Parts: sequence; C-alpha cells; structure tokens
Amino acid sequence: MTLDNIAALFIQPPVGAWSDRLRTKLGRRVTISIGLVMMAVLLFCLYIVPTVTLLSPVSRLPLVGIPLVQGGPRMLTLAGVFLMVAGVAWSLVNINSLPMVVDMTSSTRLGTYTGLYYLFSTLSAIVGPNVNGGRLNIPRSRNPARKG
Repeated sequence: MTLDNIAALFIQPPVGAWSDRLRTKLGRRVTISIGLVMMAVLLFCLYIVPTVTLLSPVSRLPLVGIPLVQGGPRMLTLAGVFLMVAGVAWSLVNINSLPMVVDMTSSTRLGTYTGLYYLFSTLSAIVGPNVNGGRLNIPRSRNPARKG
C-alpha cells in the first residue's frame, strides 16, 4: 500500500460524511465543484510559479520528500505541498462521483450505470496519459505551443 492510499484512508471518510450532510439536492455537485475549482487553481499555480520556488524546501520529511542534494536529507518541497492539497481536492471529486451516478438512475438500471461509470473512468485513466504523452512527443515544428 502506497502513501497516497494510506492518506486516502484518513481523508476520504470525512469528505464523504461532509458531502452526505449537505441536505440540498446540489450537495454532491457543490462538493465536486469545490474540488474541481481547487484542482484548477493548484494546477494553475504549478504552471505559473517558478521552478526554483516550487523546489524550495518546506520541511524534512523522510517518507514523502525528495533529496534536493545528492545524498542529502529528504525534503518536502512546495510542489509536494501543492500536489498533496490537489490530492485532497481530487478526493472531493472522486468520493462523490459514483454516489451521484447512483442517485441519477433507477434500481433496475443501477448495474448498467455503475458499469458505464467504471468503464469510462478506466478508459480515461488509460487514454489520458497516452494522449498527453503523445502530444508532448510531437516535434516542435508541428507544435507551435512548444517553443525553444
């Protein structure tokens, strides 16, 4: 079990309980929207903050950090903090997605909708990285977005 799965054991139950306590029809949607906005802001910050700043040490953390100097101690960086908060934001989305699908269907079609949810979740996990990796491998002459 990796560290992110261990963290999920502690993060996801309170997130699920919080979204269940929102008694409005939009309770799950509000939670998912908060998570998506948080993710967008964090990814934008990762894009605009200079690399030197992102790699600045925040604290020593033996299990999570990276050695900034060869043979040096493992340090948690600002980028690591951003990614940890992004993981919490993703929990807000992930925890509420399947229950939202279940709420949208009848009991007779529940298996079909659950299957479609997992099918498209798995396809996006397979296709997304390949499409983005392929886009990065396009030569600079064919991709005006890549300068240099």
